[in-house]
Amino acid sequence: MAIEFKGFRVGPAAATPSPWGAHQVQAWAAASFGPNADVSAAIGAQEIAGIRIDQHGLGFTGYAANPPQPTDTLKVRINGGDEIDTGLVAEPGSVLAAPTVRTRRNVYKLGPGDWPDTLLWYARAVKALKARALADRTSWRFMAAIHGINRSVWDGYNITRPLPNDPAPSAADVATYFDQCQHQSWYFLPWHRGYLQAFEDLIRAAIRDLGGPHATWALPYWNYMNAGENVLPPAFRSPDWPDGTGDNPLFVTQRYGELSGATPFDFKTVNGRTRMLDALAERRFTGPGGGGSPGFGGVKTGFSWSGTTNGLIESFPHNLVHVLIGLSLIHI
Repeated sequence: MAIEFKGFRVGPAAATPSPWGAHQVQAWAAASFGPNADVSAAIGAQEIAGIRIDQHGLGFTGYAANPPQPTDTLKVRINGGDEIDTGLVAEPGSVLAAPTVRTRRNVYKLGPGDWPDTLLWYARAVKALKARALADRTSWRFMAAIHGINRSVWDGYNITRPLPNDPAPSAADVATYFDQCQHQSWYFLPWHRGYLQAFEDLIRAAIRDLGGPHATWALPYWNYMNAGENVLPPAFRSPDWPDGTGDNPLFVTQRYGELSGATPFDFKTVNGRTRMLDALAERRFTGPGGGGSPGFGGVKTGFSWSGTTNGLIESFPHNLVHVLIGLSLIHI
């Protein structure tokens, strides 16, 4: 029978640290697992050493070498059974490591050369995700299909292989996850913010699996309005890796548009395309629409995959940059 754990705490470093670690860990369960049970445990990836079970088998104490991260959960294995991830984080008042700070940086300022480490690890992760099946929830294409999928377009551009060679996920997964992006909706910004975070986490997990610097890796941003940066970054334009070999996963042959090649695009001088920063002057997040301003984020709506009115930030720069990269492939 699985044992439910109720909580755990991590104490401060002792004046005389135990040989097993500086920080004492105390965990308690909802029911007894026996005073003579064989228990092993970890907080996140950090093993707890020197475990001693209390006399009633309702909990244990042990030692950790370092304070855990605030998001690290307690994992327990009893009598050689399956590991139980309790989902519990340390109780308030516990000694914790400072949260890892990750900073998203300008892709043109990551370091010298066209392939700074941040982009190189990104490319390695993308290659790993692209190798996974469409039906795999952690694959590149499944993540893309959450935003939106047009299967006939994907097949036509060799993003997927025509059925039955590249089967779709289960009907339940398709109904739950596919075609979820929010456009012409108040949820345009909140939804895409969560989607971007999930995408970054997926890339970071792939970098971890590849043995890379996942703990501090963050997705770069592209400020296409800056002079000298208003062109697709070189690593995305070359079919080759830095060593000259082909199959660079950041290079997409189907990408097209005025901003998808090596020619800079001047947003400030092209007639009809000078509204890129207008949204920043709008003081209201939600506008009335109906002939008035839709607001910075959009008019009040329910959840909508495709509505009727763009918020100002969705119109410019979002929609325009989609066109400049290649509009008809927006489902990629």
